[in-house]
Amino acid sequence: MVNFKGLTAKAKQLAQRNPDKVDKVLDQAGRFVDKRTGRKYERHVGTVQQKARQFLGGGPTTGGPTTGGPTPGERLDGQPGGPAATDRPGDVPGHEGQGPGPRL
Repeated sequence: MVNFKGLTAKAKQLAQRNPDKVDKVLDQAGRFVDKRTGRKYERHVGTVQQKARQFLGGGPTTGGPTTGGPTPGERLDGQPGGPAATDRPGDVPGHEGQGPGPRL
């Protein structure tokens, strides 16, 4: 049986010793998800990044001033943002008229 409590404690210890690496990985993951989804869920991505930082003990260290994610209207790469190019479920930019895009 896997000791998940032990693994969680170990992950937190490693994250607290390497907060710069944790921030880098969380930022990269957020950019990946935003790119794959056409930024459709960027608000949720920022929230998940914030929660992950809090869970790992790092707190909000990058992104918006207090959230650990982008500020309203800001993308994860710091550029001005807005709604995704498509708002219909299953749409992926660059796949117009081809049905839903690839599943993640």
